[in-house]
Amino acid sequence: MRKLIATAVFVAALCGAAKAHAGWVIEGSVGKGGKVTSPREWEPTNIMAAPGYELLGMLRLQLGIVGSLGDVKNSKFDLQLRPMVGLYLPVIPVYARAIFAYENLLHEPHAWAIGGAAGIKIGLPFIGLGLFAEVGVLPQFVKVNGSSTEITIIEGRIGAFWAF
Repeated sequence: MRKLIATAVFVAALCGAAKAHAGWVIEGSVGKGGKVTSPREWEPTNIMAAPGYELLGMLRLQLGIVGSLGDVKNSKFDLQLRPMVGLYLPVIPVYARAIFAYENLLHEPHAWAIGGAAGIKIGLPFIGLGLFAEVGVLPQFVKVNGSSTEITIIEGRIGAFWAF
């Protein structure tokens, strides 16, 4: 009987913690991608810090600041801005987010990317800490010498977040 009561109290605490709320969120992650359009090649490893705001306990608006490391051939350190809108359901451990990116802030040619990602998250809702892993697709649109080209990048990312 005590175990049943303890379990009921634990489940009630989790459900109470999962109620709709609003607040700030900070996310940090590392990602690695590759071009799937010709010529196929690895993209530089990148590190992202993404502060944002969570509405209704489900919708996250974030601005990712991404530093691309120069760890592959013919690449240099560069920065990206990634505004993101994510749908994070409180009980289900999966999420989806739309990603809009302005890439190559420090070097030419500048590029736009519009894509999305889906992933899984695990965490402790009553303290807001958690881990996530995701896979994203980012079609990049680059304009070079008046002509526009599209490059599709598949990116894997792992990281941690704190919603407070």
